Amino acid sequence: MTTAPPPTFLDIVNFNPDFFEDISSILTKKECDARYLIKTEQDTATALETFTGGIKTNSIESVIDTNTLNIQTDSSTATNIVNIGNATTNNQTLNLNSKIINVGDTTVPSSININRPLKIGYTNIVTELGNSFDKIGSYSSVSSSEATIVNSVSAATSLVNFLSVPEGIYIFQYQINYRITVAHTVFTMQKFILSTTANNFNTFNIIGGELSSLFKTNSEHVDVSNPIDEYTQKFSNCGTIVLGGPSNVYLNYRIVHNASTTVPYIKATLRLVRIG
Repeated sequence: MTTAPPPTFLDIVNFNPDFFEDISSILTKKECDARYLIKTEQDTATALETFTGGIKTNSIESVIDTNTLNIQTDSSTATNIVNIGNATTNNQTLNLNSKIINVGDTTVPSSININRPLKIGYTNIVTELGNSFDKIGSYSSVSSSEATIVNSVSAATSLVNFLSVPEGIYIFQYQINYRITVAHTVFTMQKFILSTTANNFNTFNIIGGELSSLFKTNSEHVDVSNPIDEYTQKFSNCGTIVLGGPSNVYLNYRIVHNASTTVPYIKATLRLVRIG
């Protein structure tokens, strides 16, 4: 390109009309400048841009008032961002310093393909994920106080619970501990379930069914605790449960034992970790 003015027509030159046509009356200055490749406006960029492979996009614009960069505004067309960073060392980084990033359409099902392992970058995982269920990876634990075991073939007793757990997929883990202080105890029924309702063993209230239940109906002898002020871990169970909507989660039991020998005590712990 050049900044020199375009050539002008001189009447004193005898031009061959077959090769020259006077169209100055209909050719605008803008058209003339465009045909002659004259640069009429200064660049506004403050840094040097290098386009070794060119730029190909149907739409790219910077909205100054909203600090927005739009690439391909046609929602029906995909925008691919690949090979960010140093491709020779596979050290590829994309920094999105926004508090909220929407990926995909929230009104229709969308897929996100992640082809590399994710690296968790929480500043404080306990503060950001502990004692909540609002994020993937959020978790919470609850423990019961010591209680005398309710000895009944038909009663249902709650040990611990969470209220209004959001819908999602969760890993559960519960642990049952006994403390026996007088003599060994013979248990003939030990059943534990996760239920949506307190003090309840109705089948339609059980969460996860066989995946979360733990049933033992054979006789089992449990010795005196040693020392007698400590608990003996008897059972633990873990797996996954799916909540279709906000739900209460109770850990309930039914236990039958030989009441003539001793009064055993029970304590339980329940943890949920959200994975979906």
